[in-house]
Amino acid sequence: MRFDDTNPTKEDIEFVESIKADIQWLGADWEERLYYASDYFGQMYEGALKLIRKGKAYVSTWGRYTKCLPYYDVSYAPPGRSPDPAY
Repeated sequence: MRFDDTNPTKEDIEFVESIKADIQWLGADWEERLYYASDYFGQMYEGALKLIRKGKAYVSTWGRYTKCLPYYDVSYAPPGRSPDPAY
């Protein structure tokens, strides 16, 4: 079983324990296969760097702007191009 703890510093263990109890109640047993997405942050980061170096990905700064936009629509950006005009 894998928990998607994308922000482990703000995650509450109470929720993890509650989900585990519910899954056990359903009769599932994950044995020793309990994982967290945060366990792989290093691997994901290295993978992202490889894609950026190959020109298959880019670093977007749009995240800080999306809060003031009603919709985040990047359909106007051609494939392989950044939707961020500052990039």
